[in-house]
Amino acid sequence: MLREGGKRYELLDVRFAGETNYQTYRVHREATLRVRDSNGEEQDLRVCGSLLEQKGAWKVFSYVVGD
Repeated sequence: MLREGGKRYELLDVRFAGETNYQTYRVHREATLRVRDSNGEEQDLRVCGSLLEQKGAWKVFSYVVGD
């Protein structure tokens, strides 16, 4: 099980496997966060599944459990 609580990361990039557009919002699927840890090492993290985007605001829609 991946445990990231309490660790400090710098967010470098966010990638998505796909997206679906609806009338008033967009769902970005399978988010992968590219981060740099406190030792300067970069890695990809999967901590959330999908994010919603609406009028410039973002919201976590689902989480990754046991990825």
